[in-house]
Amino acid sequence: MANKDELAREIDDNLEFFQTKLAELLEHHTNRYALLRKKQVIGIYDTIRDAKTAGDELYPDGIFSIQKISDKSVDLGVFSHAMHLGHAQ
Repeated sequence: MANKDELAREIDDNLEFFQTKLAELLEHHTNRYALLRKKQVIGIYDTIRDAKTAGDELYPDGIFSIQKISDKSVDLGVFSHAMHLGHAQ
């Protein structure tokens, strides 16, 4: 499992990358969720739960982030890893 500093760096790097790709992603994926790792979009998912499940399966080290594809500023960051996904849709 990743330490807090490593995960925070990953989230920051991925957010910066995500912001450069947002306009492109909005064209076809508005209100969906992007799974990111090492400044790459790994997949696009309909729910945060699906993105988190895929991230956990693909990256057992926990080093990934999830961003909502929206024209509003939304940083799920660490919150997406900490929240109880039973309530996430």
